[in-house]
Amino acid sequence: MREPLRVALAEAIAAEEASGWAFLRRVPSTATGKAIDYLARVDPVERAAHAEAVIAEAVALFSREAPAPSAEHAAALERVRAAMAHRGPERAAAIEPASATEIRRHLEARLAARYGATTEPIDGAAFRHPGRWRDQAFELWIDYGGPGDQLRYGVGDPFEDRRRRRSRVAYETLLGVGAGHWDLVTAANLDASLDLLCTLVERVVEMRCLVSW
Repeated sequence: MREPLRVALAEAIAAEEASGWAFLRRVPSTATGKAIDYLARVDPVERAAHAEAVIAEAVALFSREAPAPSAEHAAALERVRAAMAHRGPERAAAIEPASATEIRRHLEARLAARYGATTEPIDGAAFRHPGRWRDQAFELWIDYGGPGDQLRYGVGDPFEDRRRRRSRVAYETLLGVGAGHWDLVTAANLDASLDLLCTLVERVVEMRCLVSW
């Protein structure tokens, strides 16, 4: 059951590269923007190595029988993660961020309308939202308390051990350009950002369905 996931991820990465990452450049995240900029600068061999490593990591994440990524794959991923880590002070000066209260109010309304999702507090500023999309159950986890971020999200299997954080994943992670940590949501882009988040959730659910939940 791993081959359909490999093919889908390879096609998604190729489509993003062909478009200059036009779709994922819409993600309101400094880290994702830096990852994309890094990949745009490196040569095709390095981009291919990164894509191969990303696909191997996703297969290992979703498939119990898959081996862990190799040392070569880990090194390719680490180079992009290092580029993402250099987040300067420009965000605070450049935008007027939307508040966590505002984001949460608008997002919960969307999730309820679109997926019949409920809201359950976990701890502190973290919440889980179980819902269904195209007959597939899922859980969206949102943390509004991450240092330096307005929200962090991950999509998981509602029937899995809830203590296993590793299995909750963002779409950006599956394509190797982020971890679902958003820090550029403003009042001006709030509606577009939350619509995008819903689309990303749906794409993760589609990917997970390729290996059977």
